[in-house]
Amino acid sequence: MLQIQQYSDSGDSDPDENQTAHLKPLESGKTISTIALAVCAAPDVTPTGPTDSLQFVDVTTKELTRNLKYEELFAPELGPENPFLTQQQKATKNMLAGFVEQAHISEFQFENQRRTFSSYGYALDPTVDCESEGKAVVGATLAAAESSMKTVFEASTTRPLDKRKRNKNDNPSDIEGFLGPWGCYEDEKRVMKPNEAEAEELEEYLAKKQKRGKQTDDKPLEEYLAKKQKRGKQTDDKPLEE
Repeated sequence: MLQIQQYSDSGDSDPDENQTAHLKPLESGKTISTIALAVCAAPDVTPTGPTDSLQFVDVTTKELTRNLKYEELFAPELGPENPFLTQQQKATKNMLAGFVEQAHISEFQFENQRRTFSSYGYALDPTVDCESEGKAVVGATLAAAESSMKTVFEASTTRPLDKRKRNKNDNPSDIEGFLGPWGCYEDEKRVMKPNEAEAEELEEYLAKKQKRGKQTDDKPLEEYLAKKQKRGKQTDDKPLEE
């Protein structure tokens, strides 16, 4: 290192000047004693230790007390390697499915997006930074574009079934006819009867099912009990052999 620092081009300095440097007068304000006692705070020192040594860090370490180089931080793990693992299985993971990082999100926003996805079929992608990359939609993108990304918390257009009227009777003195919040819709059908075409299809299906099934004659319970009683009497009537 010192040889490299002292290296210079032959044309930069004349060898005659170096030989007569001790004959030049001292600079103003300096003496021989001050020059001899001058202290260099950062002298040129040749490193003696190994320069290519890397300090490996345990994978389970949570805190680091010094700044590591890239080669040290992302160095491969020491020890035997399983050659039968795939690249995905060798990846660093803290769960069985992969590597999960903690995310800070308010409970209201989480429930808002979850209910929006269950109701409308779309939600915002939480892994994308909206400020830099814009909004990314997960699920039904066409429905999100039509509704301008409105959530269940925001006011949306009323659907046809939302305009149905309920039967109301909020009079608590009417004991038999009081409905309260349990009133059904005016056009609500609780018992659905199949039409003629559906009824014919059901009859054909049931007829085919009966033909495919095995026809077994189920004996009545009385005959079974009568035979059992006869067998019991026959065993009781036999004499005991001495």
